[in-house]
Amino acid sequence: MKILILALFLTTYTFAGRDGNGGNEIALRFTQIAANSLNFLSSPGKNPTNIDLEKLEEAIQKTQVYVVGYKLCADDSDRECPDEAGFVAKNYPLKGEILINEGKWQKLSLEDKIRIVLHEYFGIIGLEEGKYNLSSNIIIALEHKEGEQYACQLSLIKNSYPTRVLGSEGFIVHNSSVKSMGKSSQIENSNYDVVFRMVTAKNYLRGTVEISEVDRDLPNLYVKNKEEILFENVTFFNGEPIGVKVFKKDDKLLQISCVHI
Repeated sequence: MKILILALFLTTYTFAGRDGNGGNEIALRFTQIAANSLNFLSSPGKNPTNIDLEKLEEAIQKTQVYVVGYKLCADDSDRECPDEAGFVAKNYPLKGEILINEGKWQKLSLEDKIRIVLHEYFGIIGLEEGKYNLSSNIIIALEHKEGEQYACQLSLIKNSYPTRVLGSEGFIVHNSSVKSMGKSSQIENSNYDVVFRMVTAKNYLRGTVEISEVDRDLPNLYVKNKEEILFENVTFFNGEPIGVKVFKKDDKLLQISCVHI
C-alpha cells in the first residue's frame, strides 16, 4: 500500500482553517499523524484487529479537516457549552468532515493527539463511536514516540498558466541512522517520471530530483533514460521548522513542506 504524505495545498488530502492563520498547520499535523499511523498499521503484525486499511487510507485522503476557534459541543447548534464538555474534535461521516478545536488541540500531548486522530478517522469509517476502544491502543502511540520525526512532501511544479503539478512524493525523516531511498511519480500524459532520490538522517533530507524514463516492469527504481537533472545534491531540509519552501530551476518549481510528527 502506498502511503501518501500531505503537501500543503497540493495533494489529495484536504484541510483548511476556518478561523485564524494557524489552521492549516494544525490540520496538516492532524493528517500527517493519520498517514504515519496508517503506515505503522500496515507493518506486519501491527494490525491485530484487522482494520480495513484501504478504507482507512481512503478516509484520510478524502475527508476534509477544518480547524475552528469555536467550541465543539455535543449539540452542533450550541457553541456555549462548558469548556469541559467541549470536544477536541468531531467527525461527520455523512459530510466527510472532521472539525478540530484549535485551543484544545494545542494543549494535548503527542500520545493524546494520536488517539484523537485515530478516533476521528475510525468514526468516519464507522469503526468507533463515542468510546476510544480501538484508538486507545497505546502501542501505536509508543511507536510514534521512539524519536523525533518529520514528514516532508516534495512537489515538482510546472510554473506556467495554469500551474501544473508534475509529480509529488513524501518522505519521513527519522531520528535514526542514514537511509537512502528513491521514489518516482509518473507525469500525466507522458512516458517520463519525476524521480526523487533522497538521503535521510537525523533531521536531514538531501538529494536529487530529475525527470527520467523509468522501467516499470522492474521491482526497483530503474532509470532507462535521464531527461533532465533539475536539482542535484541539494539539502532540502535540515531540521529547521519550515512551512513551505520553494526552489526554482528555469520554468519549474520544487516546493517542499515539512512538519514535525
